[in-house]
Amino acid sequence: MKLFVLGNINAGKSTYIKKIFSKLPDYKYIAIDEYRIKYNDEQKARNCFIKDVLKYPNCIVEFTGFGDIAQNLQNKLPNNSCLIIFINTPKEVCINRINDKIDYFKSIPYPENVDKIGNTINMLDIYIQQDKLYENWNNAAINIYSVCNNDNNDLSDDIPYLHYHNLFELINLFRQNKYKSLISFGSLGRQELTINSDMDLMLVTSRKVSYIKELLENFYQTNAVIKILGNKLIITMKNNIQIELYVVKNFIQNIKNYHGSQIKNTAKTILLGNKNLLETINNALSVYQNTEYLYDNIIIKLENYINLYKKMFNQKDIFGCYFYHSLVIFEYMRILCIKENITEYLYCPKNVNENTNTIVKKYKLYEIMPFNYDKDYIEKVISYYHNLINSIPYKVK
Repeated sequence: MKLFVLGNINAGKSTYIKKIFSKLPDYKYIAIDEYRIKYNDEQKARNCFIKDVLKYPNCIVEFTGFGDIAQNLQNKLPNNSCLIIFINTPKEVCINRINDKIDYFKSIPYPENVDKIGNTINMLDIYIQQDKLYENWNNAAINIYSVCNNDNNDLSDDIPYLHYHNLFELINLFRQNKYKSLISFGSLGRQELTINSDMDLMLVTSRKVSYIKELLENFYQTNAVIKILGNKLIITMKNNIQIELYVVKNFIQNIKNYHGSQIKNTAKTILLGNKNLLETINNALSVYQNTEYLYDNIIIKLENYINLYKKMFNQKDIFGCYFYHSLVIFEYMRILCIKENITEYLYCPKNVNENTNTIVKKYKLYEIMPFNYDKDYIEKVISYYHNLINSIPYKVK
């Protein structure tokens, strides 16, 4: 993984990088100032810096992120091929730190006079305030994280570095083996990956799942456990990070999961692929209708569950009754989620601590959620159905 730590002069990039090395100790450190000291020739320093950034697959790169160096790298890096950490420090803090580092600045053959460092900080801050860093690096970066820094901030964060490290290892493996289409979805595809997330991917290929499993096992050796579940590979890394890799012949095979991920920018989900793949995804999404979002389909399923729920009770089948009670409550929740326009991953509604709990309280679902093997209670659960149907834009057929 190419990890860029960018920000204004004196923003605290070097301090922050020390923290990253505790998580990625084997990465190569590449800093433009070290090249300036080594070569004492600005153009040669820039050329060698850029060459090494492109050369090393696992590196932590430090510079401001602006100027000719940045533009050169942006033109040469593939889309979604690096991770960027932007150290967002107020310019006043950066300027106040100049005197503490004046000897350091004098030891570096900067292209501009050391006395003008403050002016450079002001100029870079203008670009930062105009969102030029995000605008210029958007294509190359799979994601851009902003870390706020001031004199009272220890630069702690919860960015999932190891997730991205494992992800880029996988991307490079598939690229080296001539695979052309790798797509992300879920929290990774939404650019909302956290340290607690799994990573959801789909590989478009004519190869069988077993073939891909063998490829991965040869690559990971003992560093991961890989299991097949249908057309999906579940990859569990030694660091407990989990990757779910769908192996599909075309994007349509997994469009349901992709569509349900509420992707905001489809271009950021293409880890291997070109404009044709992006066009394929966008065209498929434009005509796709997820039947899970249709009341009709859910209600047909719900009515069947309710009938079986009654049947299990009449047959005195306690476990069967418990089983269908759970399914009925689940379908109630899905209908209420759609009613509240919460459609992300309806197979298991997200944001349990926020939206779902609000629904539980608002619609008094908590009154029927626990299982109770009692006739009056079960009738209460079933009667909830009729009130629910009357509250949604659906006509019983």
